Amino acid sequence: MRINQSNSTIREILVILFVAAVPGCTVGSAQEVGAKKNVAQTYSPKDVEFFEKQILPILKQRCYECHSHESGKAKGGLVLDSRNGWEKGGSEGTAIIPGKPDESLLLESVKYESYEMPPEEKLPDDEIALLEKWITIGAPDPRESNAPKIDPDKLWALQPITKPGIPDVKDEKWSRDDLDAYILTRLEENGLSPAQDADRYTLLRRVTFDLTGLPPTPEEIEAFVNDPSENAYEKVIDRLLASPGFGDHWARHWFDLSCYADLADIQGNVLIRDAWRYRDYVISAFNSDKPLDRFIHEQIAGDLLPYDSVEQHREQIIATGYLAIGPWTLQNYIKEQLAADVVDHQIDRIGRTVLGQTISCARCHDHKFDPVPTADYYALAGIFHSTLTTSYDGPGVWSQITHVSLPELPGAAAEFERLSHEIGQQQQKLRKELVELRKNNEKSRFMKKAVSDQANAITLKSGVTANEKGREYRVSFVAGPSVWAGAGQATAESDGLVLQLLRKDGTVLAYHVHRPQAWSEKKDSQQLSPVSFEYTGDGSGEVTLHITSSDYTGRFGGAIDDLSIADTETSQIIFEEDFNHCQLGDIKGQQASTGYLVYAKCSFPKWAGSGINNSHVVDLGEPGKSNIALQIYSGPKVDQANPRIAEINRELETLAKHLDLARPGRHQALAVKEITKPKDSPIYRRGDFQSLGENVPRGFLGVVPVTLGHDIPSNSSGRLQLAQWLTDPGNPLTSRVLVNRTWSRLFGKGLSRSVDYFGVHGEKPSHPQLLDFLARRMRVDDQWSIKKTIRQMVRSRTYQMASSHNNKGAETDPDNRLFWQMPRRRLPAESIRDAMLSASGELNPQRGGSSLGLELDGNILGAGGDVNPANWGGKIADYIKNRRAIYLPFKRERPLGELEILSTFDFPHPNEITGSRSETTVATQALFLLNSPFVKHQSSQLAERLAKEEFSDERARINRLYLLTVSRPADTDELDTAITFLDQCTQDLVTDSDSAKARSAAWIQLCHAVLGSNSFLFRE
Repeated sequence: MRINQSNSTIREILVILFVAAVPGCTVGSAQEVGAKKNVAQTYSPKDVEFFEKQILPILKQRCYECHSHESGKAKGGLVLDSRNGWEKGGSEGTAIIPGKPDESLLLESVKYESYEMPPEEKLPDDEIALLEKWITIGAPDPRESNAPKIDPDKLWALQPITKPGIPDVKDEKWSRDDLDAYILTRLEENGLSPAQDADRYTLLRRVTFDLTGLPPTPEEIEAFVNDPSENAYEKVIDRLLASPGFGDHWARHWFDLSCYADLADIQGNVLIRDAWRYRDYVISAFNSDKPLDRFIHEQIAGDLLPYDSVEQHREQIIATGYLAIGPWTLQNYIKEQLAADVVDHQIDRIGRTVLGQTISCARCHDHKFDPVPTADYYALAGIFHSTLTTSYDGPGVWSQITHVSLPELPGAAAEFERLSHEIGQQQQKLRKELVELRKNNEKSRFMKKAVSDQANAITLKSGVTANEKGREYRVSFVAGPSVWAGAGQATAESDGLVLQLLRKDGTVLAYHVHRPQAWSEKKDSQQLSPVSFEYTGDGSGEVTLHITSSDYTGRFGGAIDDLSIADTETSQIIFEEDFNHCQLGDIKGQQASTGYLVYAKCSFPKWAGSGINNSHVVDLGEPGKSNIALQIYSGPKVDQANPRIAEINRELETLAKHLDLARPGRHQALAVKEITKPKDSPIYRRGDFQSLGENVPRGFLGVVPVTLGHDIPSNSSGRLQLAQWLTDPGNPLTSRVLVNRTWSRLFGKGLSRSVDYFGVHGEKPSHPQLLDFLARRMRVDDQWSIKKTIRQMVRSRTYQMASSHNNKGAETDPDNRLFWQMPRRRLPAESIRDAMLSASGELNPQRGGSSLGLELDGNILGAGGDVNPANWGGKIADYIKNRRAIYLPFKRERPLGELEILSTFDFPHPNEITGSRSETTVATQALFLLNSPFVKHQSSQLAERLAKEEFSDERARINRLYLLTVSRPADTDELDTAITFLDQCTQDLVTDSDSAKARSAAWIQLCHAVLGSNSFLFRE
């Protein structure tokens, strides 16, 4: 493998990088560069003279303004001030093909046959002729690039991690951890002093938010402030690291990088029901302090790792959701393009998140700045092209993310049997109640003709002589659940059909409600079973049949066929209808799950139809022989007259779905897996999957030094070897990048502020020895433990400094790169929201499980089936709504609606890899805090909570307000100001009749003001 080559060999095969003044990357591949290396020496003096006297002046005068290093412009990615520049070309490929003027884009452009260059005016014919002659004779060009060469050995991030000695400092008593010495020595060198220690209130609020994303409770504040022991702070750190909130908070940092969302496609809300399993895996990994090297291994190759138990096997499969869940364009009908884009994002995610390298810049051409040739990109691409992430089974254009069935847990069958019994008892109790409620409800509803403007209904046009007084009649039919082309309108347990026998005057002689049970979503879902009911004639004359939906739910009440009325005593058939004499409508589709043909706008000779699209039918016959059954659509949803009926129906549906999801063998994870025959990837010239170059053996970045061999077997994708290579003891990037990310989360900025990019133009670390010390300590001493790394950082004196201002520090080091104070930072968006819920007492501590609330009516939308996948309806269940933000459902768009607070405060877009969030301060944030229904509601709940906890003493209540919101007691001035505010606000709101109500409203206003204050929004 290339990875085992010596450094000198690697340097020989590295592409010469050309740095232009515009962002982006140059064009070409590693193997193309070597062939051109010494081409200037092969030109004859005559060729050189022709170029320099005839061609070079044209290029300088006509082209350099937009296509040269000197001008700082490379429009279209093309530079023409070196031979290598036009060989590599721009976004459209090589500009000149020597000896082939008819195939050279440059000549086409100057002739105005494709592009029109120069755009101002066409070149004179004589100059075009000279360019054509030059290309015809082989395009001699002795020029070399003006861009500087990059020596990988001089890039700081690629140097081996050293073991620096602990610096000597003047103030030896200041340090509490070895890392403090590195900070203090730089401060002393610059004549600066560190800030004093933060007070206990400030420190507790800081460390609690930084470790859990939540504020400390008043009880925790009191315990810490009054703890006289020397290790009081260490006890707090250990408590926070052991709390479930640690995983909730630090997993969110990982999701900023891994592009997690609960929905799939970047242009729609496509359901991926099992994404939450990966979310819960990451949270659990942080809470259990899974070593970071193991964490990386499992997410890239968990399915390929050995395991000791079924539980571990399941967990490792789920972990590969890191690669499976992403911003994919699943409706892309060009599947090769989709595959290339998925692979590109996987490479980019791993490169930036773990290595701090923008590897994807080499997709179309060698990296413009860093020593990453295109060949290395496609060495990695081969690994992921040999991994199944999405698949396409048709019809339609939609692909799907790979779902992997999880192995069954021990005792799953027994547990399912226990759960089935438990749920069955609950269902039985609910159904018994429902039967009684329906009886009363149906008597009032169906003793008159059931009519709706929207629901499908058919009524016999002529009467049937089946109404002799005192005589018994039997109505028989077959019926079952049904659906149109989309599974979202499938019959549920609460849906049904009603058949009414109408007298001549339109009154109801008899009725029967049939509920055919829920649609099973299986291939044989459209099953029809025999049903019958009896009635007694009253001698009032002929009767007509009327068939419609029993409930208006927005779903299909069912399907019905082979209807008949017979004399019970003689069994003589008086009326029958098989619905086969049907005029099919012009709206047609394929039934979800079964594939049967379904039609709308149908009509029957003997019946009058009404409702949406008149009548729907399904053809159950075999090819060439129709067998039509009537489908009854209920029309749009209408609330039940008795709300308890709707409530029971929802409870029954939830129980049924819960039981179905718990069924052994039903558990699946969004995960990746190996393809049958792994293979190397060809280079895609200019990133175009249709323009293939040479195959590149699967491998890794040649420029990154490692100490071990990681050869990829021919029958493996190489993901396992890639995971091992990323954490190889000799790889200097991974531990540096991860510990720098950890530092940035705690101190507001990284030792290198370009946390996602350790390349040529990334920022060098402010304290390079400290970065190496931390990276080595995390990897070697702490064995990749994130909790140990964090513990040592937060117990340092550097972390415990106050955020107080210092004139000399601000003048000498205005950006605080030397860390002479602890930066004051605004809380992240999710902490602002969660802290409001915590203060108001509404924060729901429940954790884990799906967030989509699919049991809610209308939460599954779309055509369904194989043509178009179902979408999420956007409703957040009440039992999810007040959980921590990490457990809420996220679309592939900026959060809106109930989650707008997150977007307002710079929550990252789930399609973007975000190592460092923006921290804006804009007027719209203040306006949001003033007007948001969410903030107003939390203010009201907080005021209500305070009134209950401190009923009589308002000053004590104000103190409690401050403890709940800003994590400290109010000082004397704040107490006086709050009382003055309450008095003035009460006066403004009071009426003659109710001063108590005005005082309560004033308290809500005070709570609102505190929740919008900087003291609440920021942590010192």
